[in-house]
Amino acid sequence: MQKQARANGRLFVVAVHIGDIEDLSVRAIRILQTVDRIACESVAHTKILLDSLGISFNRSRLIVLNDVNEHKMSEHVLDLVSQGSDVAIVTDSGTPLISDPGFTLMRSAFEQSLTVVPIPGPSSLTAIASVCPIPLNTFQFIGFVKSSGQEKRKDLLSIAESRVPTIFFETAKRIQTTLSTLIEMGFEDRELFLGRELTKTYEELLFGSVLELFSKLGTRTEQLGEFVGVLAKNESDSTLLDSERLIRELLPHVKASKIAAIVSRLTPMKREEAYSRAIAIRKQLAGIESDD
Repeated sequence: MQKQARANGRLFVVAVHIGDIEDLSVRAIRILQTVDRIACESVAHTKILLDSLGISFNRSRLIVLNDVNEHKMSEHVLDLVSQGSDVAIVTDSGTPLISDPGFTLMRSAFEQSLTVVPIPGPSSLTAIASVCPIPLNTFQFIGFVKSSGQEKRKDLLSIAESRVPTIFFETAKRIQTTLSTLIEMGFEDRELFLGRELTKTYEELLFGSVLELFSKLGTRTEQLGEFVGVLAKNESDSTLLDSERLIRELLPHVKASKIAAIVSRLTPMKREEAYSRAIAIRKQLAGIESDD
């Protein structure tokens, strides 16, 4: 039966499985069977999905839309929808736009008053929340933690200081660095819930303090998959000291090397940065005094 012609098509945002293909909804399968085109992160990955579902879909009808080409391909997808085509957007796993490409496309679709239809389903975010032993009446979600350096420390400080629990993503290669940084910053006793390989063969859920889970993961020679974590909220009445203010308070009384040691222990600032900053502020203050 032919579809009735429409002035505009529809943009379907389709959640696919994150591990077990049986989690894919009946509605999602029907949409993938009937749309004109599918925008996906990876053609090869999506073809595997379609083949496993028994959906015959010509490769030429798949559109690659990823972090690199999202701006350009979003225009192409929206042109197709405005001309009457039904297009589904999928990610390699889970729900699109949750730490995956698609925001530019979605924003433009609403700006152009096109029809957008969410097809909800699997997501590691909701999966971890559904079994979390940490209260999640309110929470924040930040996606992937910054990968390294001072930006990572600032990111983790923001998470640890939050008055609501935080759900975050992390890679298997970086999880130990993330936990060790939290420990260095004084949050070793904070409750943490980790999920790995959710809905897959080697699914794992871990609950304990940051230090306990760091120690447990440290005994492993290798681990695969991505982690989704929940860090409990900050229950303390106090917050960490501001590094700049602390340096200025200590300068009249303590040597720069000692200041660096104190500041790096009590704040996210590294020892080398704290030392350089202390020297710079001391020179600045000396210049002000000489002008007088």
